[in-house]
Amino acid sequence: MPTTKSTLLALSLMVAASACGDGDDTKTRNSIAKAFENADPEAAAKQATHDMKRLKERTAAKAEQAVRDAIDAVAIVPEGGDIPTDLEGACGAMRQAHDDFVQRRLAGKPDELEKWNVFKPMDLDKAAEECVARKNVDVARCQAHALANASPREITKSRVSEILARCIDKFGNQLGARPSGSPDRPS
Repeated sequence: MPTTKSTLLALSLMVAASACGDGDDTKTRNSIAKAFENADPEAAAKQATHDMKRLKERTAAKAEQAVRDAIDAVAIVPEGGDIPTDLEGACGAMRQAHDDFVQRRLAGKPDELEKWNVFKPMDLDKAAEECVARKNVDVARCQAHALANASPREITKSRVSEILARCIDKFGNQLGARPSGSPDRPS
């Protein structure tokens, strides 16, 4: 049932349209009537809520893709550089890069940084042990490079495992060796 305001609005639109004398009164009346019929505030509110939800979902998906792209961009095996080419050295560099990344990320949060500094040996030792057990220098070098170059603004602490996993996906396999016929450095 139309409200008094919506009725007055529709009537004023019809009067204004007829006063303009555009010559196509039927078309104008039909569009005004159609607008008047769609003046259901409850339906409009539901549609607006739905549209806002979809916008938030699209925005979140774009933000998630941006983080994944940022991770992928740093998950490379660097040519040369400071990262050792032996397994033990590369895993040590990964361990240090992991600590440095968290230190940068928590620089403005003294309480969280203090907690990290107390408990970090457990996390870092475990990551280094897994690195050595994987027996893949390229994965270790990728992980060290990715952690050293990841942006703490884009990639949060909870994403560190994704960084490490992305290097494994790109450069490792179950046996810790490259599949036959694969190039030296995958793109």
